[in-house]
Amino acid sequence: SMKRGFLFLGIVSAFASASVVAEEGNSKFYAGAGFGIVKIPTEEGIKFSDANNGSIQFGYKVTENIAIEAQYSKSTKDASTRYVEEGVDVSEIWWDSVMSMNSGISYSQIQSWYPFAVADVAMNFEANIETTGIYAAYRSTGDLYFKLKAGYVSQKTELSVVVDSMDLYVAVANDSPIEVSIDGDDVSELGLAGKESVSERESDFSAGIGAGYKFTKNIFSELEFTRLGDDMDFYSVSINYAF
Repeated sequence: SMKRGFLFLGIVSAFASASVVAEEGNSKFYAGAGFGIVKIPTEEGIKFSDANNGSIQFGYKVTENIAIEAQYSKSTKDASTRYVEEGVDVSEIWWDSVMSMNSGISYSQIQSWYPFAVADVAMNFEANIETTGIYAAYRSTGDLYFKLKAGYVSQKTELSVVVDSMDLYVAVANDSPIEVSIDGDDVSELGLAGKESVSERESDFSAGIGAGYKFTKNIFSELEFTRLGDDMDFYSVSINYAF
């Protein structure tokens, strides 16, 4: 969780502050690891929880204030949501199900008995987010400093959906409709519970702003806000080592 991330940062900060400051040097390369949350925008009424992403980064200082930086992150906890789609036409699924349980009956007979079937379908969505970015970064001078970065990010989102339950309404010829609530294994028997996944990759401009603190000449930490493409935001904390 984010609390564990800050606790880890606090422990490192206390250790670093108590250590002897390293001698002056010209460390050009640095590497770090971080943790943060990725916020996914609400679209068409669907709101996801935040994804938790772990990250690693590598950098090269061109000057004391300017660096080239590469960062990779991947969800350690997927963003998720539960969504109900109302009035889904499941007539063919219902007819096929009845057909499989009643041999010797024609498809047309089943259709005449049950003219149509609709359902309110509850689905569980999960989104795993993976990013790879390269940035030009500027850091101001001093132990406590601000940071600006801009560059290019490749973002892969894998979206998975599983039908969790459904309220089924089946029209019956010359009779009252059948109303059935279906969940668990019963949903899978209708062929609706299988996990479906789709993957999408996008590349776009990315920029960020943050603040950092140098505990020693080699150890520094940063808090950052990064805009990933057009619609996702990454809030992160990292600990880094210059060598």
